[in-house]
Amino acid sequence: MRFDIFCDIVDNYGDAGVCWRLARRLAQTSPHHNHDSIRLFCNDLELLNHLAGGDAQSLAKSLNIEILSWEQASLVTNAPDVVIEAFGCELPTTYLDRVRSNPHAIIINLEYLSAENWIDSHHGLPSLSDGLKKYFFFPGFSESSGGVLQGPLPGANASCPSSLDPSLGGATKNGDALNISLFCYEAPEVLTLLDQLSLLSTPINLFVCHGQAQRVVSKWIKQELTLGQKIQHQNLQIIPIPFVSQDDYDWLLARCDLNIVRGEDSFVRAQWAQAPFIWQIYPQSDNAHIIKLEAFLEKYLSGVDQTTAEGVNALMHWNPPQEWLNSLQSLKSHAVHWKKRLLSLNHNGDLAEKLRKFIETHANGK
Repeated sequence: MRFDIFCDIVDNYGDAGVCWRLARRLAQTSPHHNHDSIRLFCNDLELLNHLAGGDAQSLAKSLNIEILSWEQASLVTNAPDVVIEAFGCELPTTYLDRVRSNPHAIIINLEYLSAENWIDSHHGLPSLSDGLKKYFFFPGFSESSGGVLQGPLPGANASCPSSLDPSLGGATKNGDALNISLFCYEAPEVLTLLDQLSLLSTPINLFVCHGQAQRVVSKWIKQELTLGQKIQHQNLQIIPIPFVSQDDYDWLLARCDLNIVRGEDSFVRAQWAQAPFIWQIYPQSDNAHIIKLEAFLEKYLSGVDQTTAEGVNALMHWNPPQEWLNSLQSLKSHAVHWKKRLLSLNHNGDLAEKLRKFIETHANGK
């Protein structure tokens, strides 16, 4: 089967993270031992290279994935079987003309992950126009949705990746300190949370991710962060880390007591890491993101005791009570329980596997 995935990065880089992970999962779940053809078209190849650890082309080649620039789509001569347009990106006209040459080709409009109930009734709906078969595919947290991307998870005994070792210097093994990762947008609520963390009596290793997270922490302490340099600020040991690959980031998430994440890809990976997390959902001007957050919390906290629910709600709304650290163990227990629920949700396959089954059913107009 021939897959073409299109990723048009508008801002930040979560879209690229989802698309690169999806391409890898499609390759890993191939029933033909990687003999499927997968092309990933992106308007920022440098970013993909970072997400792959600096050598995207070599890793892609080993998985039978071809990484191409957005402009190269217009030069395609062989029509794909499946086109995945991520998050409603608009495909090049010349490319669509080529797709029409394959009468069995279908287009999948891959939507953003959502826990809202309405997506179940919209998942898989067709939108047939211009002679092309197009379907909406909604990732979600229900049996009736497209599911959640899974993928390999780092083992508990996996050694520290070489990309992180110089920065961490064994910090994650310090049993007396609380390990927290920070991957966020620049926003006032982050400054408020940092103020609250700094007042705790517990020592904290704060692993600050590349980009906006490091900029907001620099503003907070009024000092530039430098890779390889640890800064002690009150009870926080601030440790800036470089831009690392998805696999190395997964390793870090699995070794933290609390992960502060943003967007979609890191949000999902934090759940697989089975540790408490705070999700900084991508803000929308009409506050639609609040509805999405509440929809997720409704599912995430279903059946949870009141104390744990109150603790999670406080964290997710960036207003943790001063004593929240005392409930961290119960939050950890719930995170482990939630991972089991995700595995149960994916018992018939994760998003990539469900996508394959959906395509097999619909490719020939069934």
